[in-house]
Amino acid sequence: MIQKSAKNSEDPHLALLPDRATPLECGKSPAELFFGHQLRTTLPNVRHYQNANLKERKRKTKRYYDKSVKPLKSSPVRLYSKGSWKQKGTVLEEVSPRSYNVQTDDGAIYRRNRRHLLHMGDAQAMNMTSESTTPAPTPNVNQQDRTAANDLCSSNTPIRTSGRVVKKPERYIEICQE
Repeated sequence: MIQKSAKNSEDPHLALLPDRATPLECGKSPAELFFGHQLRTTLPNVRHYQNANLKERKRKTKRYYDKSVKPLKSSPVRLYSKGSWKQKGTVLEEVSPRSYNVQTDDGAIYRRNRRHLLHMGDAQAMNMTSESTTPAPTPNVNQQDRTAANDLCSSNTPIRTSGRVVKKPERYIEICQE
């Protein structure tokens, strides 16, 4: 390794580094025995991945996660899609842990992760159906606000869905009148 690194004009210490960091039969590398700690190499640390308590940690994590999760069998839910919880549906079956088949109101069947389902209680489900039948109230914008909006610089000043007229600051109105 030293001759090869000298021929390629590389550092001989870097060539010997993987050999010095390789564990012996006792489980520690020569460098670890000499320095008292592991050397940093570009090779992955195998001992880091071979953790004896990994299954125990996974079991504990699942137990704590399942404490707050409600069962979803044949219950009304909302599906998370495109940044909102608008789509309504009913859980048909649990396909695998945390994975469910859900039938939406339009009859389509989707497979969704538990994280993308919002459990709706019975009272909330009743409100969910009554909300969909009543139309949303239209905002009440009086005539005075509309005329004030027309007096601004641009004749097409936007009106927000809340009914509030978007007004430009006064410092910009003076510039527009000049």
